[in-house]
Amino acid sequence: MTMLDFLWYFVLIPLLVISFIICIHELGHYYVARWFNTAIKSFSIGFGTPLFATQDRRGTVWKISNIPLGGFVSFYEKGDVDDGEKPNGILLSDQAPWKRIAVSLGGPLANFILAIAIFGFFAFAYGKPVQQITIENVLADSAAERAGLLAGDVVKEVDGRKVLNSNTFRQKIAMSSNETLALTVMRVSSLVTVSITPERVVVDNGLGGEQAIGRIGVEFSPELVETKRFGPIGAIAEGVKDTFDTISTSANMLGRIFRGKESVHSLSGPVGMANVVGGTTKQTLELEDVSLGQRAMITLQNLLLLSAYISVGVGFINLLPIPMFDGGRVVIDAYALVTGSSPSESLGLVMNLSIVFVAFMVLLITVGDFQEAGVLEIFSSM
Repeated sequence: MTMLDFLWYFVLIPLLVISFIICIHELGHYYVARWFNTAIKSFSIGFGTPLFATQDRRGTVWKISNIPLGGFVSFYEKGDVDDGEKPNGILLSDQAPWKRIAVSLGGPLANFILAIAIFGFFAFAYGKPVQQITIENVLADSAAERAGLLAGDVVKEVDGRKVLNSNTFRQKIAMSSNETLALTVMRVSSLVTVSITPERVVVDNGLGGEQAIGRIGVEFSPELVETKRFGPIGAIAEGVKDTFDTISTSANMLGRIFRGKESVHSLSGPVGMANVVGGTTKQTLELEDVSLGQRAMITLQNLLLLSAYISVGVGFINLLPIPMFDGGRVVIDAYALVTGSSPSESLGLVMNLSIVFVAFMVLLITVGDFQEAGVLEIFSSM
């Protein structure tokens, strides 16, 4: 891989995707704050020195800055008023606690709405496959063999959740290593439920890196039963369902990390996201026997779907009750709403500790991202 390929696939395209998602997040804060007539100082796409700036009639400065890493919305503070500035609107700090909570939740909500729109679009445009998952072979000395699964069994449910396609089945097994599941299959004409514990294995993730997943040791064939179609309302409902399923998956993964069943490296930071976005784009654009137009269309579809999943992840992480995240501000303002007073000065210490904690987690996750992405190998092959 040349340096130009690396910069195109693993820097520029991921930057555009991640920046778009972060800007949507910040626009969520902006529009909720504007709804409550909050004084907004500026909205910047990117960080650093402004390359372009213009002021709207409400006094908000819109900027495009020279470091293309997302963006941010800036609110007027009391110090700005003391310096003689005249904000148009109410200071965020002077808003009622419930309004500040709403502003904090606006960002994650915007991320979820984006995901719903993308998932809904795909459901409306392409429908959803309903498949029958038939086990064709049970590997010797595998979790499946020990659980008593047989060739010819048709998978119906995993832990009470209906299996309508192979993706649902694969994902549940992959994310449940060393955790006992209830697997229901149709055997001849009877439903049989077995307890099965996926074994943890390290596999190639198909993008030049590795990942640890659960495996039960079966070979199966998905057979298309029908393609379920949706009207506009049904597609939106399906988008909501897919978004909540993704949130549930994220929460489950976080819970497994806290229970010690997954490594913190299972989380992905910017490097991991860039590897997924760049690797997927590279694979698609290098498909053989496919026209350039088809490759471009498939690439756009893949990037949209990845944007939906990443957007849910950004929204979910920001809801965590850590002071420097939106969820932390929600907790602080909820305290003020209930007690009628602001938290004590010890909040500053908690904030500083949270910054250290988040920095440490980012370091761990980034190290894991570099290892799984094989970044050193990418550079060595240039």
